Amino acid sequence: MPKRVDHAERRTEIAEALVRVAGRRGLHAVGMRDVAAEAGVSLRLVQYYFQTKEKLLFFGLELLAERFGERVSARVRAAGDSPGPRAMVEALLMAALPTDDESRTFHHLYTSYAVLAVNDPALAAQPFIKNPDAAEEALTELLRQAQEAALLEP
Repeated sequence: MPKRVDHAERRTEIAEALVRVAGRRGLHAVGMRDVAAEAGVSLRLVQYYFQTKEKLLFFGLELLAERFGERVSARVRAAGDSPGPRAMVEALLMAALPTDDESRTFHHLYTSYAVLAVNDPALAAQPFIKNPDAAEEALTELLRQAQEAALLEP
């Protein structure tokens, strides 16, 4: 009987390999062969799930955004049931700071994606790149809420 494969899980494993190898060597220096070797799979399998390097990069970008959101959410949950604006601001900023290996890799790769997007219209059109001010906008909204609740002076 053939082995059942969770395709979403396999795609994620390959994208995680991209993040690991790109974190060490830089996004511009990573090829599909490098990702396959890091993931412990064949190049053909990487090509099966991501027909082009561009598609692999897009999925890797989505994975980075998802993991950042998870870090922020974890910090918000740790702040308690009804965190106030200050706790929310702190959670966002602490998740955004490059204080550990995962967050340093995130910043390194996010910057690499932004640089690649300058010359790659398809990459520049991705939502993560199209709204680089999302964190700033969220922070501004939190500060506005704190001001409305009289927790900040104007």
